[in-house]
Amino acid sequence: MVGYAFKTLSVAFLLSFSFSAFSQIKIGDNPTLIDDNSILELEHTNKGVLIPRVLIPDLTTEDPLTAPVPEGTLVFNIDAATENGFYYWDGSSWQRLLTDVSSNQRDNYVLVKSVADLPAPSGGIITLTAGVVYEINGTITLTDQIDINDAYIEGRDATNDILMYTPATGSLFTGDQGGTIKILTLSAPSVGAKVFDLDDAAGTENIIVRDCNIGASDNIGNIKGYKIAYLSVINYAANKNGITYEDIDALLLENMAWFSTNENVFESFVGDFELIQKIGGFSTTLLANSATAVDVSGISTILSGSMKSVDYAGDGIRITGSFSKEWEVASSGITTETDDVAGGNIYLSTPTTTSISGSDDPTKISGTTATANLFRFTSAVDNQMVYAGTKTRTFQIFAAISMTSPANNKIYQFHIAKNGSIVPGTAQSRKIASGSDVGALSISGVVELSTGDYVEVWVENISDGTNITIESMNLTVR
Repeated sequence: MVGYAFKTLSVAFLLSFSFSAFSQIKIGDNPTLIDDNSILELEHTNKGVLIPRVLIPDLTTEDPLTAPVPEGTLVFNIDAATENGFYYWDGSSWQRLLTDVSSNQRDNYVLVKSVADLPAPSGGIITLTAGVVYEINGTITLTDQIDINDAYIEGRDATNDILMYTPATGSLFTGDQGGTIKILTLSAPSVGAKVFDLDDAAGTENIIVRDCNIGASDNIGNIKGYKIAYLSVINYAANKNGITYEDIDALLLENMAWFSTNENVFESFVGDFELIQKIGGFSTTLLANSATAVDVSGISTILSGSMKSVDYAGDGIRITGSFSKEWEVASSGITTETDDVAGGNIYLSTPTTTSISGSDDPTKISGTTATANLFRFTSAVDNQMVYAGTKTRTFQIFAAISMTSPANNKIYQFHIAKNGSIVPGTAQSRKIASGSDVGALSISGVVELSTGDYVEVWVENISDGTNITIESMNLTVR
């Protein structure tokens, strides 16, 4: 009996030693064939593994298990109230394992790895489905045009997610609808092709293009008629012809990067606009590429224009055309044109007599005046500067005057006048002797002007009605 007990103990000891030595267990078919990398291996042709089934009433507590529960503990939840499925404990709550991929994807989503993933073309045009997100994955080479049709077409890596349009006619994007294009490289390299040929004749759509590269294209093309066109953070390189924007209510351009490898006119504005706002970015133009950064000569009307913090460089042409008074331009490499720098000068160089009707009766100084360096001021009438800017602002007014009098010891007083009324606080007086005595003085004042307001220089005799001859006068506004 003792020998039997010893023999049984010995077998048990050897078995335990075998398991601890190899630390591998195989259950099921072929128990002697176990993968070197497995601790536990299960093999069977018609049986599975049954994970413990438990009721989890609250996904934020360990219950029904006993705390502390090790991270990674796997169970199958049979409580319908917290949703059946496989769950693991992440240290603070139960997390459901993904068991149905399709139920966790976005609705209205298409992953595009080839042209076959896009809608079938009709008449050479692929019309996207409105509201659907088409995610471009890799390089998609197209022989048909895309009508974006209020869809979203985007990538995740603009360097590697590419739309390449290869025909020599037509455009990569066409149609009269809006949509969103982002995080892509766009190219239409064949001579005669364009990247964009978009025309919203109804003027009701919005088009958004952002975070894209547009390069090696024969023609970037045209965007026309949209209610809002918003283009942001776009790199342009090695394009032979630029883009034309036409008849857009609100055109918003933010951080456009035009490299020196582009040719001809980069950006052209044509027709009628309510708002053009171009902010940030740079344009480098080279004479060797016949390059022009911006052409505003085609604008018919604009209510408000802004071009700020854009860096213009290179030996090519930077601006073609003139900015109207509706523009606020403050960018390096081109002339600043804003209401804040409005001003100019008019001057009288030929002595002229101003008639005085009586004492203490101010009158406008007579004579023919010439203009110099007027910016957002006009002077269609002699001795008058009219503010043509759009923003009400305060100006400093300066006038230097020399004069003579036909009578002895007459006292004259000079004023700045706004809209035909003397500006208080600008009066300066001068007593003048007759003969060769030439008096001189200067007057100044601070005046608020709105569009159409004007300033002049006036004089009065506070002695009597003796006339005065103005030998010279210079009026400056700044």
